[in-house]
Amino acid sequence: MKRNMKKTLVSGLVLSMLLPLVPMEPAEAAGWKQDGAGWWWQEDNTSYPVNTWKQIYGQWYYFDNNGYMLDEGWHWIDGNCYYMYAGGAMASNTWIGGSYVNASGAWVTDHWVSSANGWWYQHADGSYPVNAWEMIGGSWYYFDNNGYMLDEGWHWINGSCYYMYAGGAMASNTWIGGSYVNASGAWVTDHWVSSANGWWYQRADGSYPANVWEMIGGSWYYFDSNGYMLDKGWHWINGNCYYMYAGGAMASNTWIGDYYLRADGSMATNQWIGNCWVGADGKWVPGKDQNDRQPEYSYEVYALKPFETTYTGEFCMVYLKTENPNEEDIEFTNVGSSWNFDDVDYTYDDNLISYIEKVDGGYLLSIYTGKAGSVPVKIYEKDLLVKEFSIEVLDYSAANEAYMKQILDKVTTPDMTPIEKMEKVSEYLLANFDYYTCFTDENGGQGGYAWLMTESGVWWENYQLNSYDSPALLCKFAEMIGGFEDIHNCYGDYPYGTAEWYMWHYTCRVKYQGKEYNFQGCPYSGNLVDKDNMEYVSFAPGSDVFGERLA
Repeated sequence: MKRNMKKTLVSGLVLSMLLPLVPMEPAEAAGWKQDGAGWWWQEDNTSYPVNTWKQIYGQWYYFDNNGYMLDEGWHWIDGNCYYMYAGGAMASNTWIGGSYVNASGAWVTDHWVSSANGWWYQHADGSYPVNAWEMIGGSWYYFDNNGYMLDEGWHWINGSCYYMYAGGAMASNTWIGGSYVNASGAWVTDHWVSSANGWWYQRADGSYPANVWEMIGGSWYYFDSNGYMLDKGWHWINGNCYYMYAGGAMASNTWIGDYYLRADGSMATNQWIGNCWVGADGKWVPGKDQNDRQPEYSYEVYALKPFETTYTGEFCMVYLKTENPNEEDIEFTNVGSSWNFDDVDYTYDDNLISYIEKVDGGYLLSIYTGKAGSVPVKIYEKDLLVKEFSIEVLDYSAANEAYMKQILDKVTTPDMTPIEKMEKVSEYLLANFDYYTCFTDENGGQGGYAWLMTESGVWWENYQLNSYDSPALLCKFAEMIGGFEDIHNCYGDYPYGTAEWYMWHYTCRVKYQGKEYNFQGCPYSGNLVDKDNMEYVSFAPGSDVFGERLA
């Protein structure tokens, strides 16, 4: 027993000598550690991360310069801002309140976003501009009502026009082709420009007026040969004298000292202004009384037989008999309108029907009759009233309807069908109306206005319904007859001048009991007028063109 015990003691001594050299506990695994300062991560070799990111169990954490984990809240790291949840895990691809963090966890500030519909701009809080301008990277951009950026081209925004470059940035202080955009980006229309030499006016295309009048903002201005505006004072322009106010606007209908400026701005000479006479130099001459004034010439006014009955929408012509050779001294007014006279020869040319003409022994006055009733007319010689009279004007629509009813009563009976009535009306028009064309080229080509002449005595004899109106006239008859399912004017169905147009332009098409019928009221005669050989109308005393004396 002792021997064995001794052996045991020796073994134990050896073991005790070896223990300091061989550790008995196993190595510690990596994991979270905590002390009074916070949490850290200890690797299995007892080291720990410092000033770095580390992914742990699928989540990202950041450890500061002491190795402690950043806890809940926002943290700026290497120039980006990140949000850590409670427990330290980094947030990603999510909203934190009104702020968004992306896949890398970084807080997203304002940025461009591309989609199938275009580019839009997201703010840091997730909002985006709509129907608004936004300054981005030093340039202005506009976003539509869906929030998409307006791309290259011209765009009207809130009443102004802007140009966007490719990429959407607004152009400013530059020319885009022939158009200029100002500092605010708005397209500049016509505008004033000041320079060392004076004011000039730039148009939207970059041009400017020179040696010409220009109406600007309701006032007239004149620009010299260099394009500079004439400023305050008297100026001779094209043989007339004008006065410009400070700022350059032309004076008109007013006295400047002893001188009067007419409606056109020119200085009045040798005429009465109210009860004041201005002489050849334009200056007021004291002591002359308007009440003592007499006309220099005699005047008589006559109706013309073709215009004795006048309807609304017409120009009624009257004859002014006078030996006054100066048409610029004569003026007439009607319903607020005034006209002067042109020194041209008058013939029965429809292209001249609305002009005012000088003829043998006097003048023709063409007076527009826009409204039914009595139209007063006054004639002046150098502003002195010499004649006044009235023209009685009948309502065109009422007369038109009455005459159409007269034709229907004349050619149809109550027992006729609508189609039979239309046939009778068309036959009547074709039989009783005719129109004339004139040569327009050396080969005998026909063209020009084709005036539809009526039978003698009917109301529109002087109105001269033309061939353009014939299908419209038939359509009106069809409406008056009634009973049709459809009424169609074929004039505009084909392009003017084509073969189809020549075939169908004079046609009124109606639909009755499911069937279509075509009617025409535009006859063609071979009666051609040679304009070169037309005779002048005689205005000699006793001519049968004169009607009653009006004044």
